[in-house]
Amino acid sequence: MTDKAMSGKKMNTPAAIAMAVVLITAAQAVPTPAATPAVQLWPQAVVQGEKILLSDVAGVVGFDSRVAQTIRQIEVAAAPAPGESECVDVEQVRKALAAARVNLANLCIGGSAACNVYRPASAANEPTRASGKKASDPMAARDEPRTVEAAVRRDLAGRLAKFGGQVEVRFAAASKGVLDLGGKGVTFNVRPRGSALLGLVNFDVDLVETGKVARTVPVMAEVALTLPVVVARRSINRGAMVRAEDLGMEERRFSRIESIGLTATSAVLGHEAKRYIDRGEMVLTRDVQAMPLVRRGDYVTVWFHRGGLVVRGSAKALKEGAQGERIEVKSEPGGQVYTVVVTGPKTVEAGQVDGDGALSRAE
Repeated sequence: MTDKAMSGKKMNTPAAIAMAVVLITAAQAVPTPAATPAVQLWPQAVVQGEKILLSDVAGVVGFDSRVAQTIRQIEVAAAPAPGESECVDVEQVRKALAAARVNLANLCIGGSAACNVYRPASAANEPTRASGKKASDPMAARDEPRTVEAAVRRDLAGRLAKFGGQVEVRFAAASKGVLDLGGKGVTFNVRPRGSALLGLVNFDVDLVETGKVARTVPVMAEVALTLPVVVARRSINRGAMVRAEDLGMEERRFSRIESIGLTATSAVLGHEAKRYIDRGEMVLTRDVQAMPLVRRGDYVTVWFHRGGLVVRGSAKALKEGAQGERIEVKSEPGGQVYTVVVTGPKTVEAGQVDGDGALSRAE
C-alpha cells in the first residue's frame, strides 16, 4: 500500500501511536539543557523562615553563577504559619520573577505545576533522637547511654527512624525506680516484648557488666510519634481529581503504626477520590484510586491486530478502567464480550482477530 493510500485511509497503527507517546513522554522527561535558562518547580519543600525564597521551591539552571545566586534569593511568597503548609504555583513564581525584573522572554519555567511548602511548628522541631538531641548532632551518635532510660529512648529512636518526626516517650510510674540504673562501664541490651512500637510498649532491659548480664529489669512506656502528614486543605468530593491545591501538610500525633498517614503528596496527586474527604482530614492511599480513563458505558476505540495489520473498531465498556488495566467490552452489533487493555482516554487495545475477523473471546 502506498504512502498516499495510507494517508487517504488515515490509519494510525498502535505502533505509531506508541512511538508518538514515547517521543512525547521522552521530550517531557528530558531535563532542560543547562544552556537554556530554566526554573524547575519542585512538588514539595520545607521552609524554616518567614519567607519563601525561589531557592526553597525550585531549581535554577542555565544562568551565570552570579545571576543565578541573585535569582535564588527572590521572595516568592510569605511562609505559612508554623505547623501549616502553603501551595506555591507556577503563576506565583512567574509574577515574582517579573517583579524582580527578570526577563521572562528566554526563560523556561517548568517542573511541577505547584509546590506544597510546609513549615515545621518551630525551628527546634527538627527530627530528633528520643534522647532529645538532634539527629544531625555528631555527638548524639557517639554518646553511649549511661542509664536504662537513655538506652530505651535510643532503642526507640532507632526503630522509629524510618518514619521521621519526633518520638515522645512517657514512662509508666511502675518503671520509675529502674530508669536511673546504670553507670560507667555498664552497657544495655533492650528487648521489646512483642512487635508494638507505638502505644503501650513493654521492654526487658539487660544491664551488662564485664560482658555478663548483671541484672534484667522490666520497663513500660507509652510511645507516640509526631510528624507532618498529608491532609485535605479543602473538601474533596467523591469522584474528583485530587489536585495540589487540595492538599497540605500538618503535624499529627500517632499512637499506632497503622494509623500513620502519608508523608508525601505525590502519592495521591492526580488520583480520583473514592469518597468524600472533609477539610482537615488525612488523605490516605485507600481514599483514592487511579483516575479511570474509561468509564462503564463509554463507547471506546478498540485497536486490534489481524496478521500484520492493525484495525480500529468500537465497542461499549462494561466496566471502568485506569491505564494498563484489563476490562471487558461488548461489540455492537453482535454482543460479543472481549477482554481488552486500557491504553488511553476511551481507548483500548485487544489481541489478534481470527480468520473471520472476530476478536478472541474473553475468558
